Amino acid sequence: MSIELGLDRVSQLLDKLGNPQNKLNNVVHVAGTNGKGSTLSFLASILRQHDKTVHVYTSPHLVSWAERFYVDIPSWANNMLWEKQNFDEAEQILEQAIHHVLSINRNDPITVFELLTCAAFYLFSIHPHDYILLETGLGGRLDATNVVSSPVITAITSIALDHQEYLGYSVENIAYEKAGIIKSDVPVVVPNSLKSSVFSVIKKCADEKHAPVILSNPYSDYTLGLVGEHQCHNAGIAMELAQYILKDAFDLQKAQQGLQTTFWPGRLQTLEYFINSQDSVSLLLDGAHNEEGIQSFIDYLKGRHIRPKNSTLFFHVKNRKDMWFKIKELFACFDNIYIVDIEIEGGPHWEFEEVCSHMYRDVNQQIQKIDSWKQFNQVLNENRSDLYYACGSLFFVGELLKKSFAQKNNETL
Repeated sequence: MSIELGLDRVSQLLDKLGNPQNKLNNVVHVAGTNGKGSTLSFLASILRQHDKTVHVYTSPHLVSWAERFYVDIPSWANNMLWEKQNFDEAEQILEQAIHHVLSINRNDPITVFELLTCAAFYLFSIHPHDYILLETGLGGRLDATNVVSSPVITAITSIALDHQEYLGYSVENIAYEKAGIIKSDVPVVVPNSLKSSVFSVIKKCADEKHAPVILSNPYSDYTLGLVGEHQCHNAGIAMELAQYILKDAFDLQKAQQGLQTTFWPGRLQTLEYFINSQDSVSLLLDGAHNEEGIQSFIDYLKGRHIRPKNSTLFFHVKNRKDMWFKIKELFACFDNIYIVDIEIEGGPHWEFEEVCSHMYRDVNQQIQKIDSWKQFNQVLNENRSDLYYACGSLFFVGELLKKSFAQKNNETL
């Protein structure tokens, strides 16, 4: 039986926990269809360059549940090294927090995200910090993170069609749900690129709460640690947030260093993918799983990025009729298309026959099917290229990261 969205369950559990959300300092709350995690990664990096202690809560994760939480303490930070994928100690700390929250909740109804959000608030409250950065999971108005009543500032990164069954079937409806994080007299940062009808919805919600609206411009004055034109918009939002919360302490040089050193896995990330412990290929990963994300990926491919001859795309995403034409445009950027028709735990499944029958009768490229990881590695091994591409669900991206790490170290998943 599904549980409806709402704040009652999470509020009741937090009350039993002693309301740790009220013990958090300087909360920055961010909503949006895409770009939330990247924006908070930029902001966290900027704040750390200013010697601030920053805890971060994001979702979803790619490899480890611990990725959703960043507790700025040595025992956590030293174990969150992506090049080693070593999350052991961080996972142990998280497991203890989750068990504590579960014991307090007993058997009362609760969703996984609500439980994790309560665990985040509990973890963050018991470790000293200067700032807390929160990303909404779904929507904003009824999102579990929205129990935080007094953030220092909020932001909305982008608005596009996604999760329509929960948020509404127009971008204006979705904007209203995302704008639910706006609080009375608390500024909200939004990019100046928003569609006018979307901005009008957000502006109305802000005006009703006397919340100042701060418009951000794309930031392109310095090298960014994350690639893609869309990251300039996310960096611009992060810079506005940083300038507001740091005020006179804001140092442009430190902020630029923060932007340059930002890392956020699975977003236009070039990975050395190991077919086995002795052999690897270059694989460009991107978690583009909705129309706006796929458009950003297409823009990157058509921009300064030069694709190799005989370019190959591996694609895995949920079957969404509203994205058919956008995906056709994506496929036109490649010479070879492989639909990854593999069940991935927790991820969407899109059958090869469904793709071919509904979408690509007039696509010129050969569309092929991959139905096992053995076949995936075989394609990489037999059709050598300077760079391969893989995009779609973040579950797919996470599985590639896990597979590569295991194959590099002769481990069995």
